[in-house]
Amino acid sequence: MRYRFFGLLALALAGALLLATAFDTRAEESVPRISGDELKSRLGESGLVILDARQVTEWAAAVQKIAGAQRVDAQDVASWVDNYAKDQVLVVYCS
Repeated sequence: MRYRFFGLLALALAGALLLATAFDTRAEESVPRISGDELKSRLGESGLVILDARQVTEWAAAVQKIAGAQRVDAQDVASWVDNYAKDQVLVVYCS
């Protein structure tokens, strides 16, 4: 009886993990991507905000940065997401 319980528990946990992974994959697929060339052609466009989400040390040491990009903490989206209007296009990059 005890082994059956643990077997069912393991099966339930595996199912939950599978569902969580599937959810994350769908979320990634729903986020539009933009190429470097497309972004370059859109620089200066009204409503376009470029956010640099690199780690602070990587950002500080970087030789190249996109002009006008704002540094944000990717781990603390809640602290900055409300700074932008819903009609703005946010382009977040990390490398």
